[in-house]
Amino acid sequence: MSRLLTAARTRRLKAVAEVADAAVACLWALASLVWVLAWNAISWLAAELFAVWLLGACAARPAPAAEADPPGWRYTETIDGDTLAFAVDALPPALARVLVRVRGVDTPETRRPKCEAERAAGERARAYTAAALEAAATLADLAWGKYGGRVWAAVDVDGVDLAEAIIRAGHGRPYDGRRRARGAAA
Repeated sequence: MSRLLTAARTRRLKAVAEVADAAVACLWALASLVWVLAWNAISWLAAELFAVWLLGACAARPAPAAEADPPGWRYTETIDGDTLAFAVDALPPALARVLVRVRGVDTPETRRPKCEAERAAGERARAYTAAALEAAATLADLAWGKYGGRVWAAVDVDGVDLAEAIIRAGHGRPYDGRRRARGAAA
């Protein structure tokens, strides 16, 4: 929990610093324009061209870094114990469904299980995750995953790390993204 809060605060501070840097750059350019007009008496045409450049430079500043829980991401369904589906409002309808892999946990497979015991354990993990997500979920530390075009993210539900909750409930095991051991995860 504290890791999520610290990461979110760090991202917010970086975003504030980027906005402050952009404001300082724009103020410096504006002060330069005033100095040029006041002391060098350049033509108004040159001043207008400089003003157009100034507006373009201020408008072209990069947007602040994305914060935790990106706006417009709505939870839609639980695919399995460690994979969730979200609808992303900013994407075209054909691309709007994004799969999110819960960072830090591996649950038994439901799509291609090695045995019936793994399938049953996977269904229990899926049901647990779906029930947990009846409360509001917060995404943090989003990154592209290595399989299937999924996004990896730390998922927080009502102040509790979802991966840790799944592991504590006995439905999964810790997972750091490397090769998994064969067989049921729980």
